[in-house]
Order: sequence, then structure tokens, then C-alpha cells
Amino acid sequence: MKSEKKDQMTNEQQYKATVNRNRKISRINIFILGAGLILTLLDQIVIGTVLIYMGIIIFLFTLITNILGWLKVRK
Repeated sequence: MKSEKKDQMTNEQQYKATVNRNRKISRINIFILGAGLILTLLDQIVIGTVLIYMGIIIFLFTLITNILGWLKVRK
């Protein structure tokens, strides 16, 4: 029983660390998406589109890591 409890606590700590890291990444991602939208509006479509796609990929990465961490904690 103790080893199960210890594993559960370790998983929760890892999940909390992942969530905190992803919050920081999401804050940076907002600036990337904003810059992409502004550049797209200023007729810098190629650079703006690249930044928007990069922002979407970063968003998907943070979303998937949060979901995987949550599923690991639930087990």
C-alpha cells in the first residue's frame, strides 16, 4: 500500500510540474499568436502564417501533455 501511495504522490507532483511549465509556455504562445496575427494584418502574410502555425503546434503540444499527465494521475 505504501508503494502505491508513494507512486501516486510522485505522479501528482510530476503532473503539477507539467501544468506549471505548460502555463509558462502558454503565456509565451499568446505573444507568438498575437505577433502572427499582427504580421498577417500588416501584409507580412508569410511570416505571420508561420508564427500562427507555430503557435497552434505549441498549443497542441501543451494540450496533449496536460491530458497525458492527467490520465497518468487518474490511474
